[in-house]
Amino acid sequence: MADEKDDIRRYRNGEMTGAERNALEKKALNDPFLADAIEGAETVDINEFSGDVSELSQKIRKSKRTIWLTPLRIAAGIFVVVGAGYLTY
Repeated sequence: MADEKDDIRRYRNGEMTGAERNALEKKALNDPFLADAIEGAETVDINEFSGDVSELSQKIRKSKRTIWLTPLRIAAGIFVVVGAGYLTY
């Protein structure tokens, strides 16, 4: 389980070996988020699950591309507040 990105999908599809399944289930005992993810994945159709994972991956990739704008927005906001304070003073 070196690459954990697709573990839930592989678990859901039955593509894991017995040892990998056991290791993932043991990990889920100590990680409630993982346990909920596995439980949720088992309740949906496999096609729907794959589509949802793809959609989430695209949203994450998109948010990573725009993350550098956040510090610029904060700096601009501080500049406006300081400028307005200076003009008021």
